[in-house]
Amino acid sequence: MSDSYEVKDIISALTSHIKKPQLQLDAQAIGNALYGLQKMSDSDEVKALLSALTSHINPQLQLSAQHLSLIHICRSRRKERCR
Repeated sequence: MSDSYEVKDIISALTSHIKKPQLQLDAQAIGNALYGLQKMSDSDEVKALLSALTSHINPQLQLSAQHLSLIHICRSRRKERCR
């Protein structure tokens, strides 16, 4: 389904919206977008959306306790798989 024309059209429309300089995205919005893209194919539309999202990442973005706990959970699961 991620390769359908309808999905690619939606991704292209979202990319156009995200490229607007006045749009403000916080860490939660960026994280949600990345989570939603994790099963998508490696299409040109997805690459364009990732590029647009990258432009909104501020190196001084403050991580909340929720973000830090998610990072911790992911690292813990990764270690369990390596045992």
